[in-house]
Amino acid sequence: MANLTDAEMKSAVLYMFNVGTVTEKSPATATAVGGEDYKVVEGMNVYLGVVPGSVIRAHPGDYPAAVSANAPTGSEQRYVTIALFDGKNGQRITDAVVTARVAGATQASAEKSLKPVTVAGALTYGDYFSMAGASAYKITVHIHRPGLPSVVETEFQHKTQ
Repeated sequence: MANLTDAEMKSAVLYMFNVGTVTEKSPATATAVGGEDYKVVEGMNVYLGVVPGSVIRAHPGDYPAAVSANAPTGSEQRYVTIALFDGKNGQRITDAVVTARVAGATQASAEKSLKPVTVAGALTYGDYFSMAGASAYKITVHIHRPGLPSVVETEFQHKTQ
């Protein structure tokens, strides 16, 4: 495993989530997922990625078939993805059950199970959610890992553009 700093790991994960939307010559764009996109909780590093469905539909070859083949129509559709790493050893966490709920100012989604998907050779968890217009959203994530006594919850703030 590569020995990366937290900033390098964050940049790599954000690039992975935003294939086709981030250019190599524009590192500031790598954080364009908006809002908070990284948390350390209960010994896990949790990364959030949000990709507009329109980007996935426009570049289906850049995404796994499990993601691009199921991209719903509509400009409000966003693919929410979570990557998990062990905070002690940096190893990717691949045995979790992850759910998420997206809430805006006037509406909230049902909680959905995020499907395990391999993106750029690495496992992430994701699904589509409706996030209309330029608005602020709270994304609540629940993580259950075998052997842990309780479900871990964390929240992210995300602003769509």
